[in-house]
Amino acid sequence: MSLADRIAARLGYVRKGRRTAMFPGAAIGRLTQSWTTDPGAINTVLRSNLRTLRARSRALVRSDGYAAKFVSSCVNNIGGPVPFNLQAKLKRARGAIDTEANRKLEESWRIWSRKGNCDITGQLGLNSLHRLVIRSLARDGEALIRLHRGKTKEFGEFGLRLQVLD
Repeated sequence: MSLADRIAARLGYVRKGRRTAMFPGAAIGRLTQSWTTDPGAINTVLRSNLRTLRARSRALVRSDGYAAKFVSSCVNNIGGPVPFNLQAKLKRARGAIDTEANRKLEESWRIWSRKGNCDITGQLGLNSLHRLVIRSLARDGEALIRLHRGKTKEFGEFGLRLQVLD
């Protein structure tokens, strides 16, 4: 055994012929020779398989305890009881923190975050919307949110409402 082979073996590398795999899982042998090594373009793969993958993922979350627990753990650990909050740190021109402006901004954020203000349907508050998005990310791998802006009454006092798309 050459010095290079001994060093490779000690570091956990698998040496086959002149090629050295950095990870044993990357070694090509009797059991792994039929696996493809071409990852393909992800967009091409998803274009043809996304509907099936999403449907199977949703079915798995409904029927398998492990998958359901994974999604619920994501929601509880990432989201928590109050997933995201605004802490304003606006400064005046001279660099001093503007506590009055920060207080007003944070209060406006709390009002907008309430049920009936931030969601286009008026059924969810921002915390519920966050939990829904996290659930969608864990289950489907993506989440789409549409911003609705306007000055009419349907867009609320702040002129902005969110819509989670399926």
